[in-house]
Amino acid sequence: MTDIAAGRAKPGAAGARTGSLVPLVIVGASLAGPSAAETLRAMEVLVATELVVAVRALRFAGREPSGAGVHDLFEAAAHAFPAGMEDRAFGRDVDVAMRLLWR
Repeated sequence: MTDIAAGRAKPGAAGARTGSLVPLVIVGASLAGPSAAETLRAMEVLVATELVVAVRALRFAGREPSGAGVHDLFEAAAHAFPAGMEDRAFGRDVDVAMRLLWR
């Protein structure tokens, strides 16, 4: 069994590096990915954006979804979003979609 496997560090290479790893671990922690709450919020915005895009695309094509649950959501969204196809602040429609989806 090697010294490292036995839990003993030699005072040379491995032992000398151990002390310098602690700052790297602390710095690395601050570079961690987004929290679960941040990820959930991003997913909510993504789903709301998809709803806005889908409703606008269906309106533009003159179509409506046929599935019962999807049709109900489309109807609610169609009533909540402005009907026109003109350019407008997309963020407002996304905010409306978020309130519609997670009220």
